[in-house]
Amino acid sequence: KDDTAQLKITNIEGGPTVTLYKIGEGVYNTNGDSFINFKYAEGVSLTETGPTSQEITTIANGINTGKIKPFSTENVSISNGTATYNARGASVYIALLTGATDGRTYNPILLAASYNGEGNLVTKNIDSKSNYLYGQTSVAKSSLPSITKKVTGTIDDVNKKTTSLGSVLSYSLTFELPSYTKEAVNKTVYVSDNMSEGLTFNFNSLTVEWKGKMANITEDGSVMVENTKIGIAKEVNNGFNLSFIYDSLESISPNISYKAVVNNKAIVGEEGNPNKAEFFYSNNPTKGNTYDNLDKKPDKGNGITSKEDSKIVYTYQIAFRKVDSVSKTPLIGAIFGVYDTSNKLIDIVTTNKNGYAISTQVSSGKYKIKELKAPKGYSLNTETYEITANWVTATVKTSANSKSTTYTSDKNKATDNSEQVGWLKNGIFYSIDSRPTGNDVKEAYIESTKALTDGTTFSKSNEGSGTVLLETDIPNTKLGEL
Repeated sequence: KDDTAQLKITNIEGGPTVTLYKIGEGVYNTNGDSFINFKYAEGVSLTETGPTSQEITTIANGINTGKIKPFSTENVSISNGTATYNARGASVYIALLTGATDGRTYNPILLAASYNGEGNLVTKNIDSKSNYLYGQTSVAKSSLPSITKKVTGTIDDVNKKTTSLGSVLSYSLTFELPSYTKEAVNKTVYVSDNMSEGLTFNFNSLTVEWKGKMANITEDGSVMVENTKIGIAKEVNNGFNLSFIYDSLESISPNISYKAVVNNKAIVGEEGNPNKAEFFYSNNPTKGNTYDNLDKKPDKGNGITSKEDSKIVYTYQIAFRKVDSVSKTPLIGAIFGVYDTSNKLIDIVTTNKNGYAISTQVSSGKYKIKELKAPKGYSLNTETYEITANWVTATVKTSANSKSTTYTSDKNKATDNSEQVGWLKNGIFYSIDSRPTGNDVKEAYIESTKALTDGTTFSKSNEGSGTVLLETDIPNTKLGEL
């Protein structure tokens, strides 16, 4: 019983805390020189010839709940990815690896020192990345969960994803699932995404694909693939919470996709409009319980950690100034149309007391500005002005990040009998190229726009500041001066 053997766990990553719980110790003859058998802590059930993943996990659950009292507990340090412990005499341990800084999940590991046919105390090194030998042999002793988020429906500009008001953004999430054993008590697989204020989430666009098949999300939020319920989803604030049933997933990762519309609260410039998806899971499957409360996303701790991935979309503004052609006095009340390169009307703006007007309906690209109605007492300027919005040209900061626009589906109420600029559905504006699905979609016209406040300021700044100011003022000639 004074023999020693080195217990080793190799290939450890993420710097977890390694704790050994002694659950079995050798019974020797009265002289202490002949091993008889193992004595186990109360509550331990173990097949010595082939301990299964289920048995190992059940023991770890009992240790964490206090139902199983180990004979002793040892903390083991890690050196070069290996945890080493010198065991004295025949003994059996459960190793729990917790708190890995990279978010890695470790299932419980069984270590044993026992005698071979020659009477030598021996053990086997355990690779933390290997699968269990008995029981659920498809389950790995460690896994590194992850989440990847992508966004489409944007225009790339200097490695930035840019968009414009009314545009529909499509998001997709893919995962690396944790590896849990059947007997794990904490099998949390939970996804949460809440849009920033400048994005309007569309819960009806939420789709889940699993095993190559699209799930049906029922009225109560159940995520069904044929007759298998793999999770449940709920719209929460401006986003969703979705809890998956781990055992139903069969270790096959689902794919999630959904859409959002850019609204008039989108932040202009380098701050952008972030959107973060969070993936919560257990990094200690034998502690706590599976979290599935859809009203509130889980907090970290008690066996739960998370990974996240964010995407930021950027919006721009174009601005210009209207002045008297002679005195250069700013002119209020001039109405302009903003057009894309295909001459589609995308916005209507009105100059304020200081002669400024601004349009937030642009992403990266070229646009045209054309006067629709001259200020009172002035002739119409028939010239078309071109302006380019991008990260490099957006060098102006303004105190105005948006303007108020009222849309109508009644063409007779359109400003100056203007053409269609987009679509309306459930009170949400969509750009002309982003027609939503469904039968309740109506054409959108601009009924009115509110000019910038008179105190709106413009100042030169760095690239990516958000606003592109037309370099030349747009002149108007007084009637009678022609």
